[in-house]
Amino acid sequence: MARPYLFSMAVALAALIAAAAAGAAPRSVRVADAFAGPAGPGRWTVGARQVQLTLECRQGRFRIVRLANRTSVPPREQVSEKGAVDALAFTAPGPPERFTVQTAWEKTYPSGGPMALDGEKLSFKVARGDRLGFAVGAHGDYTSDQIDWPIVLTYADGQAFRSADEAQPDPNARWEYCVQAPGTGFTAAMDSVEQSANTGQRIRIPSEQSGYRSPGITPHIGPSVMHPSNEYDALRIWIAPKDGVVTLTGTVSHVGQGQVDLRVLRLADRVPGAGPARPAGDAWTVEGHSARQVNAGGRPAAQLDLTLRRAGLRVRYHVL
Repeated sequence: MARPYLFSMAVALAALIAAAAAGAAPRSVRVADAFAGPAGPGRWTVGARQVQLTLECRQGRFRIVRLANRTSVPPREQVSEKGAVDALAFTAPGPPERFTVQTAWEKTYPSGGPMALDGEKLSFKVARGDRLGFAVGAHGDYTSDQIDWPIVLTYADGQAFRSADEAQPDPNARWEYCVQAPGTGFTAAMDSVEQSANTGQRIRIPSEQSGYRSPGITPHIGPSVMHPSNEYDALRIWIAPKDGVVTLTGTVSHVGQGQVDLRVLRLADRVPGAGPARPAGDAWTVEGHSARQVNAGGRPAAQLDLTLRRAGLRVRYHVL
């Protein structure tokens, strides 16, 4: 495992007023009217009579859930529970996510011969308007990751829907063709139709102007072929026309010789204002916390120290 990157981040509350010194404690400390320490499970507070900050680490998110400023007139709750904000953000917000995503099935398809899906027993209960997504992602580099995956979905009454039936683009069809940022609900429509030289199929592919296209005319989706890029999965979406149970059958085979990850996804429209989908590896956990008396600007003050980890990243977070 790579050695975690160690760095420190100091967050200063300019209006914090701390006075006469007091003894420090391992987990909490009070210095005159200044204090720092736990405020309940997964919560910590630091502040003084005039300014108070509460941090929370819950369900993988590390957030400021309260910032009370009594120096303003009138006093203000600058951050409240309903308006909680991320306490650590190293990158700009990602693109808006269209869906919430639940993985119903996934499997790595290694190099080699065809793989029949019948033995996987893939049946899904759907309501009218539900979306099932069929994603192909690179397992390593995307070179030679083109596969042939003709989707066949059959209701119990025998009505079947086949991706291969759409040899030409049909605006009224029950299929959508998208790029997907892996592990998220972000998708973008493949907005160009071109001819695949090696398969002869008419394929959907991001246009040159979209910003989602990679060398080698990827990612793309045809009636049966699919090819991801390193940055985006190829995602074919089917929209259920009625309630029932559908069974996925067919055979997946390689056109190239790469390894790919296959997924069947349940996709639901994301509620406006909902936070971004957060992959499991993107979750924050608290490894340790303490509080201590420090000297700040020639005066004694209370400081909160947290150590957090996210995947291979470790952060030492100090607030005073």
